[in-house]
Amino acid sequence: MGKDLFGELTSEEPDPQESYLRTKDESSLHGRVKRLKHLHKINIEGMSVGADYETATGYIEMQWCFIEGFYLSTILLAQTLIEKILHDEFNKMELGKIGNKGLSAMLKHIRKENLLDEFWVNKIDHIRLIRNPITHLKEWGHEHRIDQRSIHSDIPTQDYLECDAKDAVEVATWLVRSKINQLVWVL
Repeated sequence: MGKDLFGELTSEEPDPQESYLRTKDESSLHGRVKRLKHLHKINIEGMSVGADYETATGYIEMQWCFIEGFYLSTILLAQTLIEKILHDEFNKMELGKIGNKGLSAMLKHIRKENLLDEFWVNKIDHIRLIRNPITHLKEWGHEHRIDQRSIHSDIPTQDYLECDAKDAVEVATWLVRSKINQLVWVL
């Protein structure tokens, strides 16, 4: 062990935390590249959302969570982003009273007034439903819990969760890219 020019002690032995992260980086690289390519495919222009700090940062963090394989976080951030964008639109339409009631109330109004294609309304509602057991206590047999959905579909939980996160990031990205929101685009 010796001192470098800045007076810090140096060692020939690698830092155990750095070694751990290098090993983890190497073992997860293929999956991260695959997920990054998927994000590029659904948002080839690389658009981000120009909005308040929380919304803009939430969009970036949602993408990074997806890339890193943090699927629960991806779902939470995607649903938050979706709700914020729709809430903003409800305010612009002077329907803030409905928007303030939450995503379920907004989706009910969107369906009633046929404001969005039913395909997208169903996708958004699905994300809302799968997000609920993540943020709220639900009994073991609750139909929207990931473990229950995995058991009933015979798909491994982690694979099912990855599909949920992929779906959530796709819907949130579609909403950011769509003409529904009038937010300023930042390229």
